Amino acid sequence: MYKYFPYYVIDGIVNATSKYHMERKVMEPHLKLWQKKDFAPITYANIYHFITIIYYIGLCRLPCKADYWSTHPFMPKHRITTMLGMARDWFGFIWKHFHVQADTHIYQEASNEDEDDTENDDEDLIEQMMER
Repeated sequence: MYKYFPYYVIDGIVNATSKYHMERKVMEPHLKLWQKKDFAPITYANIYHFITIIYYIGLCRLPCKADYWSTHPFMPKHRITTMLGMARDWFGFIWKHFHVQADTHIYQEASNEDEDDTENDDEDLIEQMMER
């Protein structure tokens, strides 16, 4: 997996996801999500496992994401979802906060200048990935 998603890409995703989570927590403190419990920081292993599960979900289709963690006797067992400790709630949390771009505020409207900068950043990232 490191071959297809190098460390610097995952580092950017971890930072962007964490930043988005913290911004959302500040901007929307009334959500029940924050009252349940305080979640642990998102790690590189979490993002690699999340991407692996997303890939697996694309290969093995079920009606609902929660079905991949089902313990019902008639449902198939999906070891990929539990073998590294990715609980259903933690997957859902990352699903809701997964973000790839860290330099934007979630409630800020992008100006034309920002859009031009973003396009250049995307092109730089694509060029870096193509070099590998």
